[in-house]
Amino acid sequence: MRTLPLKEFVLAVAVVLMSTGCLTDENYEVCEFPPLQQEACVSSAGVALPISCVTEHPECLDSYCVSYEGSQPFCSMTCVTNDDCPAGGVCKAFSVGCTGDEEGNECESFCVKPSAISSNTEPTSGE
Repeated sequence: MRTLPLKEFVLAVAVVLMSTGCLTDENYEVCEFPPLQQEACVSSAGVALPISCVTEHPECLDSYCVSYEGSQPFCSMTCVTNDDCPAGGVCKAFSVGCTGDEEGNECESFCVKPSAISSNTEPTSGE
């Protein structure tokens, strides 16, 4: 039985670790929407849009790329409460994955990074 020399073993481990580099574990990493969805969901004028969008994305750790009210897209994850969101994120309901019944409308919720919320908040009168 042939044993793998230490140098070859270290090289093999390095290759395996580098091949998993497509996914990022950074909170709210920037991601890209397909061109048509980018046009419909992301504000080019810095104005809040009335919709928030979600798409599956292979480079996001939890597979979700979201845009909150026209923000630049970022990787996110599903949530139930704000406590589920890292780095000060806020759990917001998106109008995707909604199931309506007589008692209400349950929608999928995703973590939204603080800068996406603050950049889309319109100043109140007097500011």
